Amino acid sequence: MTYSEFTDALLSFVRVSLPEECSAALHTVIKNNDTRLTGLTITETGRNISPTIYLDHYYQKYCEGTDLNLIVDEIIRTYKEYRPTEDFDMSFFTDYEKVKSRIVYKLVNRIRNKELLQDVPYVPYLDLAVVFCCLLKDNKSGSATVLIRQKHMEHWNVTTEDLFAIAKENSPRLLSYELEDMNTLMKKICGEDALETGQMYVLSNRQRLFGASCILDEALLEKIANDQHSGFYVLPSSIHEVILLPRKTPDTSEALTKMVQEINEAHLSSDEVLSDHVYYYDFNTKKLCV
Repeated sequence: MTYSEFTDALLSFVRVSLPEECSAALHTVIKNNDTRLTGLTITETGRNISPTIYLDHYYQKYCEGTDLNLIVDEIIRTYKEYRPTEDFDMSFFTDYEKVKSRIVYKLVNRIRNKELLQDVPYVPYLDLAVVFCCLLKDNKSGSATVLIRQKHMEHWNVTTEDLFAIAKENSPRLLSYELEDMNTLMKKICGEDALETGQMYVLSNRQRLFGASCILDEALLEKIANDQHSGFYVLPSSIHEVILLPRKTPDTSEALTKMVQEINEAHLSSDEVLSDHVYYYDFNTKKLCV
């Protein structure tokens, strides 16, 4: 069964399994790095927000032998677990004075997001782009966000510079940074048998949400360099975190770049890749560069 046949069949089965007050439809969603995913949206009568369940993962499970009926059952369970129980106040998002305290930024790859960046305000940064989101309240499935688009900015009558200024103020407050020693983190994940990784650190935020944007905090980078008494490499491990490696040895940027490229290709989904480049924070100039 082709992917198109799979999604059509799945939609038919899901529709039969839903209660009468619900409807379902397929649509294509452009995610980070211009990655196109097929989403199944389930709409409940009387609700103005609808959960979207992405189907690419389920097609992989089907190709690996999972029965289609079991996949339908899993989707219905997921919907019931995360279905909205109250409407979202859409007027909130039309009023900039209500929204601005929740605006944060995130980093994406500028080349890989050519199509997305035609529709959203952004600020170029190295080979990356700073884009903006409205951070909604936390729920049991995590922190929900709404990507800010050109139409929002025009409706609010604000500029990209306005968004950057307010996001620079909000992001450290709403998404405070977390710097962990890699060895400590590996022991949390793998136990005491975890292999030693050397002097490396993971920089993200406490929510692990768009944590790579922590490198936009100039004061934070300067503090880390001062604590280490050296410059350091920044390895973009994903849009959600970066790895810091103090430069205590001769230049190894070429080898590190190759390692990042291999990790991006083999271990990350396409929508989580930030960059194939390694960055360096210079202790003397206090600047981050490619």
